[in-house]
This record gives sequence, C-alpha cells and structure tokens, in this order.
Amino acid sequence: MCIIGLDIHRAFAEAVAWEDGRLRRLGRVDMRRDLLEAFAAKLAPSDIVVIEATGNASSAAAVVAPHVKKGIHTRKAADLARAQAPWLMYGEAVAQAMC
Repeated sequence: MCIIGLDIHRAFAEAVAWEDGRLRRLGRVDMRRDLLEAFAAKLAPSDIVVIEATGNASSAAAVVAPHVKKGIHTRKAADLARAQAPWLMYGEAVAQAMC
C-alpha cells in the first residue's frame, strides 16, 4: 500500500507518495481529465489518495476514486502549506489523516 498526496491547482496537481516510511515526489500531474485518468490508472488498487480540499478537488477525486482503495479530502494540507515546503507537507498531512 502506498499513500498518494495530491496538491490540486487549476491546471496541475503536485503529487507525492508515502511508502515504507519514505516520502518521494512524483512531480506534476496535468489536471486534464484524460491525463489525470492516465495517472490514476497507474495507481494500485490498495493505494490511498489524500487530496487537498480545494475548488476542483471533487472532480479530481471522481476521476481517481475508481482506481484506489480510499480517497481522503483534507484541509490540513492547506494549513501545513503555510509553514512547510510543498513537497514535505503531504507526508505529514497524510500521516495525520491516517491516524
């Protein structure tokens, strides 16, 4: 199982993965439906996706949800963004969301 964090923006999402106690940056994912679908198809059915609850998070979640075990919307990631680097905040947001 891997936990994927998505920081949703208008045209792209920043993606990170938390697996085996390590955080790795997956890079940018284009938010066009076909490209987001292609990203989601690469995820494992046992993966959990944490999506920052912003304007178009529900649309992104609808595309990703059929490919993963569970999706979580959180505002905690947005709060942590003020204090930490964007690639690091999702490791902690994911950890908090899973507790």
